[in-house]
Amino acid sequence: MTGAIRSLDRAGAYRLGLIDGGQVPAIALITSMMSYGSLVRESGIDFFFAIGSSAFMWALPGQIALVELHTSGASLFAAVLAVAMANARFFPMTATMVPLFRDGVRRKVWLYPLSHFITFNSWLWVVRRFPELSQSARVWYFMGFGTVCYISGLAGTTIGYYVAGWLPSGVMLGLVYLVVIYFIVMLADIRKPIALAAVIGGGIAGPLFHLLSEDWGLLFAGVVGGTVAFFVSRHLTARRAVKDG
Repeated sequence: MTGAIRSLDRAGAYRLGLIDGGQVPAIALITSMMSYGSLVRESGIDFFFAIGSSAFMWALPGQIALVELHTSGASLFAAVLAVAMANARFFPMTATMVPLFRDGVRRKVWLYPLSHFITFNSWLWVVRRFPELSQSARVWYFMGFGTVCYISGLAGTTIGYYVAGWLPSGVMLGLVYLVVIYFIVMLADIRKPIALAAVIGGGIAGPLFHLLSEDWGLLFAGVVGGTVAFFVSRHLTARRAVKDG
């Protein structure tokens, strides 16, 4: 099967991306973005804000932060800073993912619009699939995957906004946690010490730091939990190398 995938041409790689993206990733995005659409409507903001932020920001944590700060009357500087901090995770993801398909892009200027479609969702799936694809096919697979995810996100935002009045707000807003569970399962399935350590570390640190500070708990949990996970993973890897040696 791997050999057949490696021999795919551009059209075949694009179709494979559509197929992969149209499965669990699309469902996770639709459900999570439904919660965002509901949040926007419950906050008294119009539909064009909801669909525009999904189309141009394309980052759920940053979008939620923007809505909350907008409704609380925060300054533009505070909103920009909060959104930038919430979306800072895209820098390492883009830095590690773009080089994997850069050789398949003739005009490097296209890397900028392509990077807009990089999400944690695509980063998990696409990076795992890339080793099976040729260099020239990778970007087309990513484009197919990103197309489905992007459309699913816009569809979820639209559905959530217009059905928000039919279902309890708690149910709609709770959908966002489904994508969190999905990400945890995907990370755990990587079966590498650093991924498992990160999942366990974040699961332990998150609730503890939230009790200490509701505003900064998530940030501290990520820094502390990720740092501990890094050193634990390095220790386990070193022990395994000594044992195998």
